[in-house]
Amino acid sequence: MREVVPQSPTQAEAETEPDPSFEIELELQQRILELHKRLDRLNHFQVLELDSGADRKAIKKAYFAFVGTFHPDRYYTKKIGHFTRKIERIFQRLTEAHDTLSDPDARKEYEQYLAAQRRTRAIDSELVDESALLAQVELLLKQAQEQARK
Repeated sequence: MREVVPQSPTQAEAETEPDPSFEIELELQQRILELHKRLDRLNHFQVLELDSGADRKAIKKAYFAFVGTFHPDRYYTKKIGHFTRKIERIFQRLTEAHDTLSDPDARKEYEQYLAAQRRTRAIDSELVDESALLAQVELLLKQAQEQARK
């Protein structure tokens, strides 16, 4: 009988779990991991956890609330491993969101982009629905043809 040797996690797997050896609280590690995982799917409002109608004051307040936690300099002398890259990426997105939403012209352009994105997704959704319906009709037609042959 073969002995089962436990495998150590790969680096990629290790980078998706909190690590008690790092000098950062486990809860914060989990928060960083979850936010980093979703970061590319969030728009600027979602990154800052704001409604789309948020004013400049709310944007600034949200940004500074996050910066206290996610500014890379906060962890400068601490051993935080792969969390360094994740925190830097989160901070970069927070800053990009703040800068875009705080500038009236940039915000207007960004909101137009979001509106176009919503329209495109709606069209894609309709096409998927039509494709599914067409596939069902083709299946029913094929079944009817098979029935007619019998």
